[in-house]
Amino acid sequence: MARLVRALAVSALVAAAFASAQSFRENVRIGLVSIRLDVKGRDGHPVADLQASDVKLKVDGKEVAVEGLDRVNAPAPLSAARAEEAGTAQSAAATTPGATADPGGAALGSSSDLYLAVFFDATSSNAYDRRDMLRQLESFLKERPAAGVHVMVEHFDGRLHTDGPWTTDPATAVAALKKMQKSLADAHVPSPSELGDEIHNGRMPRDVEMQVDLSGRRTTDGILQALIRFPEVPGRKGLVFITDGTPLVTPFDLSILMGKSDTTSQQDAAARADYLRNHGDAAAAAQIDAALQEQALATFTESASNQSMWAQRMARITNKAVELDIAFYPIDSEAVDRGTNPGSGSKWPGRSMPGVAGVGKSTSSGMTARVAVAQTMTALADTTGGQPLLAPLQAADRLGAIAADRTSGYVLTFRDPSPNDNRYHNLEIVVNRPGAKVAYRHGFRVRGDDERTLDLVVAHLQESVTDNPLNLKAAFDVVRNEGGRDIVQMNLEFSPAEAPGDAAPERVAQIWAVCSDDDGNRAKQIIRNVKAQRLPNAKVPSYGDSMQLGLPPGPYTWSVAVRDAATGVTSYAVVHKQL
Repeated sequence: MARLVRALAVSALVAAAFASAQSFRENVRIGLVSIRLDVKGRDGHPVADLQASDVKLKVDGKEVAVEGLDRVNAPAPLSAARAEEAGTAQSAAATTPGATADPGGAALGSSSDLYLAVFFDATSSNAYDRRDMLRQLESFLKERPAAGVHVMVEHFDGRLHTDGPWTTDPATAVAALKKMQKSLADAHVPSPSELGDEIHNGRMPRDVEMQVDLSGRRTTDGILQALIRFPEVPGRKGLVFITDGTPLVTPFDLSILMGKSDTTSQQDAAARADYLRNHGDAAAAAQIDAALQEQALATFTESASNQSMWAQRMARITNKAVELDIAFYPIDSEAVDRGTNPGSGSKWPGRSMPGVAGVGKSTSSGMTARVAVAQTMTALADTTGGQPLLAPLQAADRLGAIAADRTSGYVLTFRDPSPNDNRYHNLEIVVNRPGAKVAYRHGFRVRGDDERTLDLVVAHLQESVTDNPLNLKAAFDVVRNEGGRDIVQMNLEFSPAEAPGDAAPERVAQIWAVCSDDDGNRAKQIIRNVKAQRLPNAKVPSYGDSMQLGLPPGPYTWSVAVRDAATGVTSYAVVHKQL
């Protein structure tokens, strides 16, 4: 019980660190913020007669007036300010990655649409969990289709892959699932219930912990890329995050799980110390005691440090989800209630099943890690206004209910009390209905233009680029080798079509650049303010800039953006290069 309380406390602290935000309908000039509000009564059905007077809103602990409360399925006539806001949002959607043509899709302005990105984490799930989840997804798409539901299918195996772009056609989405199934390789890391078995199979605890940490860091990057690929359109948006949960295991829980495998040796050492004390060798006993204390302190200190980094990773993905008004719908493919879930070694019995031990070996049930995963998934969902799906064999029904609920709920609108500050603000919403359950994102934050541009640059690592009004050209050439690293020169050239001061010898511009290798590892982004020099002998006025950087040899994908300061026009380019 004490163990569970500690885990809950950790989850509560992480959830508190998580929040951050913004919504599609936020507009810097108008200062309006809109929050999706789902309210259900005691009977579990949506409340249909909520009024603005029934809702109290606090921003950073201070009460703020509710300016509007509109039913999602019955939009009220737009005021002049709301109409301007909607028009600005439609323009933004046209240049957003993922906002591709969707034949058969609902109108762009429909707030009752639902956009679900199915993100399949293939890094640690076993074949039988994958089979079950694919069947559930196929059942959802075939048997519970609904107009206005847009689905994108993607999987992550160290890199993010798009198996099917946004579509409202169930058959197209099912075909994308089948395509994904053929491309999935063996898992990279053990599932939560198999972590303890790794130690019994001879691996060092530290090696397992490092592997799980690396998996968590890469999966975090993959989730961030998936989030920023959502189109900026009205309607409910959700990331269906399917994983067995290993990337979500906290270092605290993992250290306890790994420590269990070493319990016998620690007990033997303690027993040896007691024996020496009882037989007059107090000095030797004290040495053993000191070694055990030092080991415990080192484990605790390392776990605390890793826990902080883990919390920061979780905060990053939750912050971005809330900022973009995207709800998490995490599905635990190896959930707590699956006592008969086969292990990866054989169909039956699975050594990882609670109460089942392999012949001649002891094994843990993995329940410590699995309960912790469920808690983290619940925190992700609650903070972003989503739902955790912890019973995988009920995923089709639960997703069907989410699709059906897309036309219920409310859009609460208020004016940002601190417009244009680009800071995170806490939200607290209370509904004056006894027994009502309210789901909403717990904060908001309006991104600045520079952040939006950087998000687009990162998203373009997985997207084609068509937005290039400056005719941006990017080239990457190796100029020399130093200590096994290639020194690469990045040359950028752009041609402002509407160029005040065409004869000027230089032009102020801002540059963003990100590169990724074929394993999905990204270098730190480059952000520069430059004075680009006019290029001689160009047929049209053109300007260029260059810089050098060091990289290990190998294939890279570069995503670049250049904004011309005089016109405010931004161009994007993507280059694939083998160094």
